[in-house]
Amino acid sequence: MWTLAARVALLICVCVVSSCSAESPTVDAPSTEPRHPPVPCTEGKECECMPGQPGSVSCASGFAACQCEACPPLEVHDVAKIDACGGAPFGVWRLTELEVGRTQFVVSVAGELPGTCDVRLDTPNETPRVLMNLKDGGAAEYDTEAVATQAHWSNNCITSKSEQLSCGSKGWTGVSNCALSCDICTCDTTLGTAADEDVGWLRSASTLTVAPLGKSTEFDYCVQDSKLTLTSAALSLEFEQVFTVDTPAPCEKRSPKQCTLGKGCTLGLCEGSSTCAQQDFEAECLTNKGCTWNATACAGVPLSCTLADFETVPGCDIVDHPMSCVGTPPACSTLDVATCANRPGCKVNDTGRCNGPSIPCGDFIDCPGVTCLDAAAGCLGVFSCAAFNEDYQCNDTNENIRNNPCKWEPSWCEGDAEPCASYSQRSCSDHPGCHLETP
Repeated sequence: MWTLAARVALLICVCVVSSCSAESPTVDAPSTEPRHPPVPCTEGKECECMPGQPGSVSCASGFAACQCEACPPLEVHDVAKIDACGGAPFGVWRLTELEVGRTQFVVSVAGELPGTCDVRLDTPNETPRVLMNLKDGGAAEYDTEAVATQAHWSNNCITSKSEQLSCGSKGWTGVSNCALSCDICTCDTTLGTAADEDVGWLRSASTLTVAPLGKSTEFDYCVQDSKLTLTSAALSLEFEQVFTVDTPAPCEKRSPKQCTLGKGCTLGLCEGSSTCAQQDFEAECLTNKGCTWNATACAGVPLSCTLADFETVPGCDIVDHPMSCVGTPPACSTLDVATCANRPGCKVNDTGRCNGPSIPCGDFIDCPGVTCLDAAAGCLGVFSCAAFNEDYQCNDTNENIRNNPCKWEPSWCEGDAEPCASYSQRSCSDHPGCHLETP
């Protein structure tokens, strides 16, 4: 059976004979001279047997024939293996290095699998944005940027299993701009796709099954010094651990360009009466008397940051160190009643109290008793306004001392304010005395 190179060489030879023959002059007697003059031939001249397959001209037969050189094989390599040290991979990871090695096409024809062919994918010039959040319990969140690359494979390997999958044929999906060069088919493609929302993660002592580039894959892995390294025969991935700050900027503080980033905020606001504020669309807004549509105003309530929002939505940030809500909230006893009801841990007491400082008994005009001792040496001891439980007692005490230090309060704030550490990143700054900071 002719190989592809042999068939092409034969066709070229036939073409040369056909195109270079010329009509010989009529002679009356046999001649020892050849009927056809020799075809001009330059030995060793470069020629092409098939697209991308080089050759050199041979004149040995008296005709120009292209002697084909063998096509070089597809160059592939496996990525270097790592010491699969395992470790705890919980948290958010950002891709910092990527190497692509040997992968394979599994050829499928009418439900049958006639075999596989090696494929080489070029490593992109720039590391794509890949964020991976491995949550406690096996849930995962991925945000993967698809980047352009090229795939290379042996056309003979593929067509030996399915003639319909020759380089550039319509049977291919996910590739474009294919070109054949000396048996190597090269096509444009992309690396990285969105992972299914239900794809989680699993691990053993040395393997980690995750989907950072869209397809769930088992890797050898090692977590060390805030770095996560994953390797398989086809991929080597290195991640750095990062920490997220879930504090999306309020809609009303965003510019029109930033408004619709993330979810929860919409551009455009119906202004005017309370009825106007209920209208979400310009057409509805302007059908109400006194309402005007502000096309540049940003309105709504932003939703929590998703993995895709970080470094994109204002307030959804990535930092190098974990952030916590820290600080000291005001004591409940210092709050007025109106504020008290809105502070976690504080509550309003409606029993009433006589509030004021501790007062030396000697400051009273008449020794008040209760906690004071009327002695020959004078009124002795220390008096507290809180000793009285009735408003008339509290007020009567003020008549017996200068500056009216005791005050009757029908209700007051008590309790222990929630510590700042109990608040989420998003709500932290909403509480006086609390702010985000590296612990």
